[in-house]
Amino acid sequence: MKAGYDDPSILLVHGHQGNIESDKNSWSSKFFVRLYKKIEPVLKRFNIGIHPPAIKSQVTTDYEQVMYAWAKENKVILICGHSHRAIFASTSYARRLENEIEALLEENKAHKDDHELVKENKKKIKKLRKNLKEEKKKGRDIDPTEPDRKPLPCYFNTGCGLFTTGITCLEIENDEIRLVKWHKEKKEEPFYEIYERGKLSEFTRQMKGT
Repeated sequence: MKAGYDDPSILLVHGHQGNIESDKNSWSSKFFVRLYKKIEPVLKRFNIGIHPPAIKSQVTTDYEQVMYAWAKENKVILICGHSHRAIFASTSYARRLENEIEALLEENKAHKDDHELVKENKKKIKKLRKNLKEEKKKGRDIDPTEPDRKPLPCYFNTGCGLFTTGITCLEIENDEIRLVKWHKEKKEEPFYEIYERGKLSEFTRQMKGT
């Protein structure tokens, strides 16, 4: 991407910032991380305490709101991890599913006489609701970053690198940022699936209100 006024300011952070354990009690976190590093081989051998699922994460429920508020105030694109819940443009997968369902229901209401369209949309809604149910079951239906309005696209989270089936990650190429799931045991190409994609320059314009 060529340098210019619309180039986004991007801050990459480890992801533990913003909670008490990391900000105020970092000394204890350092101690336990070093201790875990020494005993990790033993724990792995007996499959003890390895990689808890996201639903058991110790991340506080307002983690996303804290990170989003900071990025919004400082007008930067903040990319971090460790919540184990992928966020793209300040919106969770569960919230995007809800928005898609709502849009399809509105379309059916506006075109109720188009029976083919309504029928096709109902199939899509059924699939989306199934995916949404799975997200809620896994505890990933987090509170919205901006409850009362559409959020600014300033906060991104890589998601989880501990899925048994692969990992989710954020990739940046030129002006594009995308949320990707890389599948561990897929035998044929492509070995990845793109969940979301967007233009960094467009996100920057939205953040600046231009």
